[in-house]
Amino acid sequence: MSNEMKWVRRNLIALWDGQPYETPEDREANMAECDRILIALHRFQTKGQVAYRRLLGMHGGGGGTSDNGFRDILTKKVQLDIENHYGGNFPQNGYWPEPVPNAAPPQLVTEDNPDRAFAYTFCWHAQPEFLIWHRAITAEFERGLQQHDPYFDGCSDPSDRHKDHSALGAPYWAWEGWDGLTLPQTVGNSIYVIKTDKWEKQGYPKGSVFPNPYHRWFSPVSLEGQRTEYFPTTLNSGNTTTRAAAFDDPGSEFSQPWEQITSSKKPSMEYNVYSALLNRNWLKFCTMNADVGGGNLSIENAHNKFHNHVGGITMGGVQGSGKQIDSVGLEYTGTMGQNQSIFDPMFWLHHSNVERQLCSWQKLHITGTAEQYKESVPSEALMKTVLYPWTKPNYLFSGRLSWNTPASKDADATFGDWFDHTTLPYIYDDYLLFNDDAARYKGNPMYGGLTPPSGIPIRNEDEVRMKVYFSIKFYKSGEFALYFTASSTTKRVLVSTISVLSSSEGVCGRCGSRRKCAVGYDVTETFPTVQAAEDAWNKDKSGKLSLTRNDSDIEITDVKVEKWFGDDEKN
Repeated sequence: MSNEMKWVRRNLIALWDGQPYETPEDREANMAECDRILIALHRFQTKGQVAYRRLLGMHGGGGGTSDNGFRDILTKKVQLDIENHYGGNFPQNGYWPEPVPNAAPPQLVTEDNPDRAFAYTFCWHAQPEFLIWHRAITAEFERGLQQHDPYFDGCSDPSDRHKDHSALGAPYWAWEGWDGLTLPQTVGNSIYVIKTDKWEKQGYPKGSVFPNPYHRWFSPVSLEGQRTEYFPTTLNSGNTTTRAAAFDDPGSEFSQPWEQITSSKKPSMEYNVYSALLNRNWLKFCTMNADVGGGNLSIENAHNKFHNHVGGITMGGVQGSGKQIDSVGLEYTGTMGQNQSIFDPMFWLHHSNVERQLCSWQKLHITGTAEQYKESVPSEALMKTVLYPWTKPNYLFSGRLSWNTPASKDADATFGDWFDHTTLPYIYDDYLLFNDDAARYKGNPMYGGLTPPSGIPIRNEDEVRMKVYFSIKFYKSGEFALYFTASSTTKRVLVSTISVLSSSEGVCGRCGSRRKCAVGYDVTETFPTVQAAEDAWNKDKSGKLSLTRNDSDIEITDVKVEKWFGDDEKN
């Protein structure tokens, strides 16, 4: 399929104001497109609410229905996911839902629970599979959005909704340059007012209103509530998703950082994203994995920081204080700070943008000859990894989705099935191909005097990775900062930071199989050699390393030091 025939994913924040336009007619058309998207999502969340929540559950649980056939399909996929990736053991001591305000109280889910699949977390984080797994879920959401597209009301052929350039694309929010202080009206307004008369025949005349579907949605319900297909009758401050209180309350402070200006060892969000995109090495670009990832200059670090900043670690948020029901002593966050983050509709704008970043990286680096871009191609083993619960692209785009397609070798998607973006039926209205506009970064204070991203980074084989280990109980969402104190008479100095997004006692195969926890840092600026880094952890030396999570000290149990690039990455 040529690009001219593919549907387009557009910047919803721009469309909200009719941007970009040269004529009044252009502006009107853009605002009509904004109406179209909001109507489609509103319909998906209301008329299609069972299907919508079923899709949400594929990420971190919560999508159960009364359909026993669906439960059987999903239970088998959970079994295969655990057997193929996590040693075959169902996660013990996992609670559903994870601790977020306004949700059902967390309850322990055991292997003998017949509805255990409706509490299970499939999503990948802190692993090289992270980006491609989320590519598939965003595509499945997009198909659901198309199903409720008002443009095709009355169309005789239902498949037309999913064809060619006229189909609706999953919109995005280009948050790379966001100030982190105020939410755009697109996600901050509680009500949406139809902007044009384009959709009057579909029942949405100009000036009509409905709840803004990107503002909030219902919080997760219990397993019993899922099976009975329970939904509250209306959205209110006691049953919906929440965000960091500081977005709404000027007297509150953000509990999670969002750097606007780059300073030493603390990159701004924009610098983080552009530096990641310029790194041609797949592992360093895609993940903050402690063993092989790119640390706080990976795309995943920026992704995690967005989740944590929006969610916040304290109870409450934009929609009110929320109800915090806790009988098991768990740590609560706003909705975006947990594996149930997908219940906040902002998730879809966020992940469509992360997909845009991924496509930009692929357009930049998967080019030329195979020898030239071999470093940017994932390993053969990674390409063969099965990404449960997703189906292959050709299955999904023909309507055979994760929930209605039993697991099989022919249907189950692998990483490699979804990796090539040129084979997919969508494009973006704008890509981050910054080699074409590098001049905009010259002298920009965003970079705090550091060298702006330009061209392909020069690799220094002496760069040092420090893996810092700590108790599993502390591996939760938040900002992890590493410090070093040279002697008892000196102040501790920041070495580096990294953002983690993780399950909090959820029903997660990956979390249940974890035996130790670590975060990885590039410490070259503070410790220019492996020996200097090892000396920092040497108990016989005068210096001392310390680690904090959300500004609270946690004990370091071990430290391992190695070169930043492994032998297999020195192509």
